Amino acid sequence: AIFPARAKALHPHVTLVGRETGGGAVSCNAGHDFEVELPHTRYVLSVPYYHIRWNSPTPDHGRGVLPDVPVAISPADWRAGRDPDLARVKALVREVPSVKP
Repeated sequence: AIFPARAKALHPHVTLVGRETGGGAVSCNAGHDFEVELPHTRYVLSVPYYHIRWNSPTPDHGRGVLPDVPVAISPADWRAGRDPDLARVKALVREVPSVKP
C-alpha cells in the first residue's frame, strides 16, 4: 500500500483502479517477521516484529488505500484469465480526449 498511498499524496491527478489495498494507507505491519507453525492444523502464521507508520497528516483509519475507480473481480474472471482492472483502465484511457500539439 506504500506505493499507491505515496502516488496519491505526491500526484493528486493519479487515479487508482481496482480494490482496496491489503496494506494500510499510512502504516503497515512489516519489516522482519517470524513464522509459527500451529500444531494441530499445520498452518503457518506469520507475525511481524514491527508496526511501521510513515510521516503523514492522514489519520490511520485501519484501512488500505481505497481505489478511485472500484473494480470487482470474480472467480469466473480468474478462471477465464480475464483482467477486469486492465479492461477498466483501457476504458478510462479511451474516455480521455486526445490532445493535438
